[in-house]
Amino acid sequence: MRVSAVIGTLMLLGMTGCARDAKVGRLASAAEACDIRAIKTAIAAGDALNPKDSGAAGPMEMAVAHNCSEGARLLIAAGADANQQLGPGKMTPLLLAAMDDSGPVAKVLIAAGADVNARDEFGMTALTFAVRNGDASLATALIDAKADVNAKGVGGQTPLLIAVTPVPNPAMVKLLIDGGADVNTSQGSETILAAMRINRTRGPNEVQVEKLLLAHGAHE
Repeated sequence: MRVSAVIGTLMLLGMTGCARDAKVGRLASAAEACDIRAIKTAIAAGDALNPKDSGAAGPMEMAVAHNCSEGARLLIAAGADANQQLGPGKMTPLLLAAMDDSGPVAKVLIAAGADVNARDEFGMTALTFAVRNGDASLATALIDAKADVNAKGVGGQTPLLIAVTPVPNPAMVKLLIDGGADVNTSQGSETILAAMRINRTRGPNEVQVEKLLLAHGAHE
């Protein structure tokens, strides 16, 4: 669990201010500690599930940041918005969870109907983050939930392009291709094969991925 990565993002979004309404702070603190009893108590007391205070991280952000999947499940069951936008960067709880490799929380959010195709301000999706982190289990859950396997972010990168660069991941490449990824996607004028071959020695992973791409109709 990389708590620091999510906390860093929340700071950039202006979501970690110390000034909170007492009820917002109590539930967020319980989620931060992943104290299930305290979360249940705060929910029962009517604490805010979807705080509008943009200067402080709320309960769902804290549950995500601390990989508290049971806490996230309880918050959603009580009415927390699984698609709430966190600050100006267009981040959602699912995007944060996928970015921080918090697979269990991400899967709770997917099961709750979180938008699997939400994008951050750079066009990144949860699937993009899962591929970047090499999380095949989360990538599978996202694809099963109809995530767009060909979504392009800033610069034209797709999940498949990320899976082949800079270090090819054969298992992830196969997963994406099986899920409908376009093997002839391009980044600018470069084909995916060209992008993979730039300044790279041909090791076992490169050979395996190249064979996979060619077998599925990739253009030279």
